[in-house]
Amino acid sequence: MSCHSLELSINETLAKFWEIEEGSTCNKIYSKSEEFCENHFAENYKRASDGRFIVKFPFKENLNDLGLSRNMAYKRLCFLQKRLNKDKDLKGGYVSFLSEYQKLGYMTKVKGFSMDNTDFRQCYYLPHHAVIKESSLTTRLRVVFDASVRTDTNLSLNDVQFAGPTIQNDSFKF
Repeated sequence: MSCHSLELSINETLAKFWEIEEGSTCNKIYSKSEEFCENHFAENYKRASDGRFIVKFPFKENLNDLGLSRNMAYKRLCFLQKRLNKDKDLKGGYVSFLSEYQKLGYMTKVKGFSMDNTDFRQCYYLPHHAVIKESSLTTRLRVVFDASVRTDTNLSLNDVQFAGPTIQNDSFKF
């Protein structure tokens, strides 16, 4: 009978883990658009004081091609307001979320906004809506932003952005 013992330091174990994890992405051959996204990230990212990454959107087309989004966003907003006015708790949670979002600097009020103003190509109006999960004990309300909504040029915000490479391994391969 024999007994073998192998003891690795935490540093060696961690190094081996990263070696395995990076092995599948380091040798990957990227498409031109994936390579553009990788370079765009490397050239444009910043780290916030809390450690989060801040990166400019990698647009692939002239943003003027995106077209007008205000009318569709306004229609969605009117529908959302009707829904929120029927449920005071939902409205309170939604208003609280948007206030926090604005306080954190994730959204800003459009200066000089007026529905009569015809010069509204300067910004993209991103529609959003509430998703309710009654069974959730912690987060009953989730606000979802819809970048797939098409503008008057039949393009969406998703259409004019590059999608970077998939950096996670497939969980299952068939």
